[in-house]
Amino acid sequence: MDIKQIKENKLKMILQFSIPSIIAMLLQTVITITDGYFTGNYVGQEALAAINLGLPILYFYLGAGLCIGVGGSVISGRLLGAKERKKSSEVFSQSVVTAAILCVVISVVVFLLFTPILKVLRADGMLSDYFTDYYRIMLFTYPIMVISTILGMFIRTDGKPQVCMLVNIVGCILNAILDYILVGMLGYGVSGSAVASLFVQVLSVLIQLCFFWNQKAGIRFSVVLHVTRRSIRRFF
Repeated sequence: MDIKQIKENKLKMILQFSIPSIIAMLLQTVITITDGYFTGNYVGQEALAAINLGLPILYFYLGAGLCIGVGGSVISGRLLGAKERKKSSEVFSQSVVTAAILCVVISVVVFLLFTPILKVLRADGMLSDYFTDYYRIMLFTYPIMVISTILGMFIRTDGKPQVCMLVNIVGCILNAILDYILVGMLGYGVSGSAVASLFVQVLSVLIQLCFFWNQKAGIRFSVVLHVTRRSIRRFF
C-alpha cells in the first residue's frame, strides 16, 4: 500500500480494515453458537458440557499461535512497508512453519497426557466419552485452525482484509450446513461436530494459501526457509 495514500485517507483506511475484521470476529462467534446449538439440541447437555470443559486446550493453542502470528505479521508489515518484500516473505514463511511445528508438538503432548487431563478435569462416565470423542479429532483441527488464523493476519498485513472476511463467511455457512448434516441428520454426535470443524478449517487454509500463491500478492511463501533460534525469538 502507498503510505501517502494512507495518510491522505486515514478514516477511510481505518474503516476499510476495521469493518471486515469486526465482521470476521462476529462470524467466529456465530460458528461457536452454531456448534453449541446442534450439540446441545441433538446430542445433549453432557456433550455440550464436555466440549466446554476442554476450552482451555483451545486457548492454549490460540495463545501460542497468536504470539507467533502477531509478532511475525508486525515484523513482516514493517519490512513490506520498507519495500523489502523478500525479507517480508521470509518472515511470513518462518512464522507459518514455526507455528505449525509448535502446534504439532502441543497436540502430541496433549495426546500423551490425555488420561491425566481427564483426571484433572474430573471428567468421568459419559462426560469422559464425549470429551475423548471430540478432542481426539480436535487435536488435528486446532493446529490447522492456528495456521488459518495466522494466514489471515498476513493477508490483512498485505492489505486485503476483505479476503479474510469472505473466508469467514464461507466457513460460517459451511460449518452450519455440515453440523446440520453430520450432527442433526446423521446423528454422529460430538464426533460429527469435530469433523465439521476440521473440514471447515482445512478448506479455510487452502483458500487462503491460494492468495499467497497469487503472483500479485506482496507477501509470498519464501522458497528457502531459515528458521533459526534468533528468528523464533523475534516473534515473542
